[in-house]
Amino acid sequence: MVTPARRSVPRPALAALALALAGCPPRAPPPDLSLDPAALLAQVEAAQARTRSVRGEVRIRIRAPGFSGTVPAFVAAERPDRLLVQVVDFFGNTVAVLSTADGRLSSYDARERVLYRGAATPENLARLVPVPLSPADLAVILCGTAPLLAGEPVSAEPGRGFVTLALEEDGRVQTLRIGPGAAILRSSLRAEGAGGAGVYDVAFDRFDRLEGRSFPAEVSLAAEAPRVRMSLAWVETEPDAALDRALFSPPPPRGARVVDLADAAPPAGLF
Repeated sequence: MVTPARRSVPRPALAALALALAGCPPRAPPPDLSLDPAALLAQVEAAQARTRSVRGEVRIRIRAPGFSGTVPAFVAAERPDRLLVQVVDFFGNTVAVLSTADGRLSSYDARERVLYRGAATPENLARLVPVPLSPADLAVILCGTAPLLAGEPVSAEPGRGFVTLALEEDGRVQTLRIGPGAAILRSSLRAEGAGGAGVYDVAFDRFDRLEGRSFPAEVSLAAEAPRVRMSLAWVETEPDAALDRALFSPPPPRGARVVDLADAAPPAGLF
């Protein structure tokens, strides 16, 4: 009887097989992404530039001190800093409206018929929505991506299906998980000695192909100071919608009392 000759298996193939059997497949970042930090940052910025605006219906779920629940809303945002969030009740009646444009912020409380106005600062926004963000940063997040530090790209590490990009600026570090097409999947912002203040994590999920672009159908945000967990799910969305600038500067509703935020006690909040 003739015994078939045994074929030798190349060592690289054996190593790959051993890794796969051990549940540790080799790292394989998306082939379209650079592993040079500066070049990868340029890819991310180019991907972000594809979506300048968005509008649609959402469901916002929030857990924060003083409030926990889910509310429907109409949202519109346009980079760099225009924002509109209209919260409605179960019957579609307006409960509250938040808007920012050209450095100004307004919040209308339909229950009290009071319109609060002030500068579009992170401090004023935090009095209405418990997030450690500027209105401009919130507009960027609603447009489907994460605000970027203006500092230096310091590293780009390959992962399984992503590349981790790190940026540093003035004692702050931003860690970004970058997926195919240079889309930001996760962003973590940390600051030295901040004790949790002004830092947050934001994640994007369920990317859909819309209008020739990839857009996340879900966004989640977590912060520790104040402690808040918020998620937003798009029900209907239109990326790069043509938006009238007047949309972000609604006139005071008839009969509303107008109050300057600088002179007011902290309002109850948007939710």
